[in-house]
Amino acid sequence: MFSMDDASTTESENERLIGWFLDARFAERNLAANTMLAYRTDLRALSGFLDKRGSKLTAAKREDLEAWLHSMHEGGMKSSSAARRHAAMRQFYRFLASERLLSEDPSVHLLAPRRAQTLPHTPSLQAMRLLVESLEREAALGEPEALRLRLLLSLCYGSGLRASELVGLECGALSREPLVATITGKGGKTRFVPLLESTLSAYDAYMKVRGHFIPSYLCGVSPYVFPSQGRTKGHGGHLTRQRFGQLLKAAAARAGLDAKLLSPHKLRHAFATHLLAGGADLRAIQTMLGHADISTTQIYTHLLDEQLQELVHTKHPLAKK
Repeated sequence: MFSMDDASTTESENERLIGWFLDARFAERNLAANTMLAYRTDLRALSGFLDKRGSKLTAAKREDLEAWLHSMHEGGMKSSSAARRHAAMRQFYRFLASERLLSEDPSVHLLAPRRAQTLPHTPSLQAMRLLVESLEREAALGEPEALRLRLLLSLCYGSGLRASELVGLECGALSREPLVATITGKGGKTRFVPLLESTLSAYDAYMKVRGHFIPSYLCGVSPYVFPSQGRTKGHGGHLTRQRFGQLLKAAAARAGLDAKLLSPHKLRHAFATHLLAGGADLRAIQTMLGHADISTTQIYTHLLDEQLQELVHTKHPLAKK
């Protein structure tokens, strides 16, 4: 009989193994904090599933892991999430086998769930023009919130920054000669992205009112372009991704756009798609976005294919009217 004491011991052992695995992966690959958190969450989910079957991580059989993968499908989990869980599980058991904690890897022959290729919705060029023009009018009044949001939009849509990279941007990251921003992305990797002249102008205007968002004694201490006192001590924190998303949706509504169609991540999609449609090289876009693999960037070619098909079907003289 599997007692509560046994369950407590198993849970503790599983947590130690998960922690050991994550420490090793971080040391080897310098994984981003969000990736580490996702792996921990996934492996804890596996641990809980095995616990209900009266097993544990080091005693799992292939059929246990197959049942876990099947439960995700039956539960309607997104294919991308299921694929991530499968990857976390495979790496975990490969690690245990390499450390000789297992005589064999029970996950070695399991097939990964197929990822459904989902094309991200991208705001149209016209929608982006309306949003930019609306924010320019608001910023012309000199209100600190409007000047900040104009700069946020310019960096996200104009340079393709991730939301986390944007809100955590430090003042020393922007350079005038050359006109680039030094960005620390996923896994601590550094890349350089071009800045628009209009972004630099928006930056200069915003920096004059930056002190509006934090107490005066923190102005010279906080390293962030978008500081926020928050609940932290010392130099304070920075604007959150969630708050940026809220501000963006409110601005979209004021511009007469559907707020549901706009988010910080969709601005990044728009940056890539509009550049590609304008003739930019896919490799250059990959570099600016900070994608490790070109296949991640190639999703934007599918978006462009749809636009080209629509263009032919609606504008070609042989198209049926």
